[in-house]
Amino acid sequence: MEIITMILSGLALLAAVLCLILIFREKKRNEKRNAAALQYTDTTVQKIITEMGAQHTVAMTTLKDAFQIKMQEHEGKIKNLEQGIVPDYNEALQAKKSVDLFNEGIANILNYNPMEAARKAREERQFGGRVE
Repeated sequence: MEIITMILSGLALLAAVLCLILIFREKKRNEKRNAAALQYTDTTVQKIITEMGAQHTVAMTTLKDAFQIKMQEHEGKIKNLEQGIVPDYNEALQAKKSVDLFNEGIANILNYNPMEAARKAREERQFGGRVE
């Protein structure tokens, strides 16, 4: 019985050692594969950059020109604000109030409950207008 135990223990130790060896080999293989993929990516990117160099310069110039045009437009708007050509505060406040009233009316329409309205009217008649 002891011999069988010794043989099984030896086989288990051998299996564990083989697993460790396989783990280290797989780790080295993954590192090589990752390094090769990284090298391929780097060479591909460098190749694309050299091919697109002239086109890239033209694209950047076009973007720069578009940016300058937008900056000039915004510069004009900023100068108008600095000179006082801004919307009137009181007019903006009136517009806000009218929009708030409109929204309140819409909310009242959407939240209308005829049963609740009938109950409130009945309570006002019964208690003389003291409804909470």
